[in-house]
Amino acid sequence: LCDKIFDAMERDIFEKLRQWKDSKNRKPLLLQGARQIGKTWIMREFGKREFEFVAEFNIDETQNLKQVFARSKDPKRLVADLSLYTDVPIQPGRTLIIIDEIQESEDALNSLKYFAEKAPEYAIIAAGSLLGVAVKKKNMAVPVGKVHVVKMFPLTFREFLREADIKTFQYLENLSTLDHLPEIILSHLLEQYRRYSVCGGMPEAAAALLGGSG
Repeated sequence: LCDKIFDAMERDIFEKLRQWKDSKNRKPLLLQGARQIGKTWIMREFGKREFEFVAEFNIDETQNLKQVFARSKDPKRLVADLSLYTDVPIQPGRTLIIIDEIQESEDALNSLKYFAEKAPEYAIIAAGSLLGVAVKKKNMAVPVGKVHVVKMFPLTFREFLREADIKTFQYLENLSTLDHLPEIILSHLLEQYRRYSVCGGMPEAAAALLGGSG
């Protein structure tokens, strides 16, 4: 049940990702945020919802990928080499390329610049655990102007409420002002906020909490 709730969870960031996908001047997207807030899940789920194929590459898990990005800066060569590490086709407009733990390879981070300049037809999302810290520690350069940066945060109370109590959520969404809320709505909000505080906005903890309440 927890897995079903987690997989069905609607995050507000999906809309930002859809806007990025449909942008005429799309650049590779760099997803930044703290650990354990669901970055990898967001990338996979977005790919599942919006693309025919998802080609995922984790540089930390597959060390040979470092050599792939070190050998060439040419996007066509990179796509050909990356194709050896996946069973799905990598095709413009049909495939979402996910590069996870990108902070493990400065060459991979730099490759986003060349995809932006020479092969913008490929949809690429990259992310990494503590990416900002790793960039500073290793003195790595993010290709500013060549990537679209989106910052991701833990689950908001609004997102939690939408999953925990859809009736209360919809009631609030239809209001133009929050003045003089009915006592029953205030009671539901307080109850759900206490539960939200317990999970701390961590998606997996929230799914476990909501799954255990049914």
